[in-house]
Amino acid sequence: MTDNALHSALKDELAGLERVIAILHEEQETLTRARIDHLAEIAQTKSQAIAELELLSAERRALMQARNIPDDGSAISDWLNQHEPALLETWETLIDLARQAAQYNRANGQLISHREEANRALMSLLLAERDTDNGYTADGRLSHGASRRPLDRA
Repeated sequence: MTDNALHSALKDELAGLERVIAILHEEQETLTRARIDHLAEIAQTKSQAIAELELLSAERRALMQARNIPDDGSAISDWLNQHEPALLETWETLIDLARQAAQYNRANGQLISHREEANRALMSLLLAERDTDNGYTADGRLSHGASRRPLDRA
């Protein structure tokens, strides 16, 4: 007979993790398409989803602790295999999705890092352009760099 509380906790945690993965996927799409204006909203949604997932994970861990199940992935698998085999597939799916979420998170972090690096390089270029000698000499002639339009003026 299946432990209903544990079954519900695993299903709820799985649903929460699926939501986080969907948000991470959306974040990745936004980053690759350079739709930076959407990132703040995604970050807020992601933070809320992760907070909810943490609560669900804590509830599941408390249920497992009450059943003397060690808080270790392989020990949980072994315990479920012996006592609640119907829940083993859900647990294994949860573990697989957690790995997938970690991969998405790493990839998104790399995308953000590359975007920051590109932005820094662009800012350096723009600042260097701004600092070139654009203007007139003391005798009223155009200076060497004055043929270029200043970047901070229309």
